[in-house]
Amino acid sequence: MQASTTPNEPTLTLRRLFMPALCVVSVLMLAVAAPAQDSDDDGVLPTGTTGDQHLPGGGGGGSSAGAAADTTVGITAAMDDDVLDPKQASIALSSLSGDTVVQTEVEPADAVFLAATTGMTIQHTPGEVALQGRGMLLLHPNLSPVLQPPTDAIVGAVVLVIGDGTASLDDLKNGLSQPLFVAVLGDLMPFDLSFFHAVVMHHADDLPGLSASLVVVSVDSQGTLHTSAVRLPTSGGPLEVVTE
Repeated sequence: MQASTTPNEPTLTLRRLFMPALCVVSVLMLAVAAPAQDSDDDGVLPTGTTGDQHLPGGGGGGSSAGAAADTTVGITAAMDDDVLDPKQASIALSSLSGDTVVQTEVEPADAVFLAATTGMTIQHTPGEVALQGRGMLLLHPNLSPVLQPPTDAIVGAVVLVIGDGTASLDDLKNGLSQPLFVAVLGDLMPFDLSFFHAVVMHHADDLPGLSASLVVVSVDSQGTLHTSAVRLPTSGGPLEVVTE
């Protein structure tokens, strides 16, 4: 009598992952840079304000409905340079109401970006704050967050990587980890991170304990390879960023 065989646990895990991962890929491939939207899985945007400037949490007061208010981009680190490296990707934050205002070395409770390094490259115009470095990006109801490709890139791609989140983001973006699923979303393009967050959280129940990452792979005009990455756990929370 021949004994029956059953798939081992890794095979079952990959099968369970395959269809929801394909759903994430199919939606993200349609993504283009667009105004920020509600990206929480509960459909409710945070409402904390400080004076007339919306911040991720805390503070009282607020601005009148419909009034255009400047949006503060609080960063916990000091600014190291105000000229972006054209060979690297960046995070661009543009206000949906009024202009942007940069405050560096703020308290974590008032920060949009929790820096993991002491110095950040921050390029600021009234309409946009662009930054390069590493840290945690908190989504903000009045800011449109976009992952921008390097301006010096001559070729490249945006890649979706789904893994268990145990590898460092550096290892993941440099191809030194063992991902569960990888898919090329398309050529280099600006990528709306609120949309990315919304899609991942929509499928979070089907991808428990995992993380989804966008990896920007590019080659500059000198033929040098560069990688940057943004990672989001399916449990939610801020986005881990490495753009340097």
